[in-house]
Amino acid sequence: VGGAGFAAILSLSGDTPLDDIEQVDEAASTARPETREGEDDDRELVRVYRVETSRGTNQRFVVHPDGVVTIRERNSKGRKRMLHVNFGQRARAIEFLEQKIENGDVIDPVIKSFLVPKQLLERIRAAAIHQDFATQTDPFRLSPRRVDPNQADDQFELPFNWILDLKENVIQPTGRIERPEDVLP
Repeated sequence: VGGAGFAAILSLSGDTPLDDIEQVDEAASTARPETREGEDDDRELVRVYRVETSRGTNQRFVVHPDGVVTIRERNSKGRKRMLHVNFGQRARAIEFLEQKIENGDVIDPVIKSFLVPKQLLERIRAAAIHQDFATQTDPFRLSPRRVDPNQADDQFELPFNWILDLKENVIQPTGRIERPEDVLP
């Protein structure tokens, strides 16, 4: 493995050299790992989706050309911030991508995804609290929050400790990037 890929694979802590991030994600969008038909319905695995920029320092998921995923548990300012993801809801990710494009909220938005064991989703569901009650029931932000339940199931805001759990459960190398031209009419 050469160049950005080698540096990215060595960065197990989630810190990918910033110079390499754009090259890594660009290559990953063209190198699509094979996926099973209907994988979102797999009984043992579930795909995690996130809509975010495809470049720059605000990325939380970095998808390498070989499908390896690095999760940056901290934001670009080094802070432990919540991470918004959905599990198994590709249609919602496409809808959210379209919304981000219309609003101009994100520069060069894409859908990034990867597989995790469905047991992780079950643990998150069991621990999650509804966003409307989060401030009263979880003032220290230790529990996952169920967000936008009227939009789709299994959308969560994950606090730092759960981001680490997500990071440990990524099934490598199942990462992929879908660009607007791949999914929108």
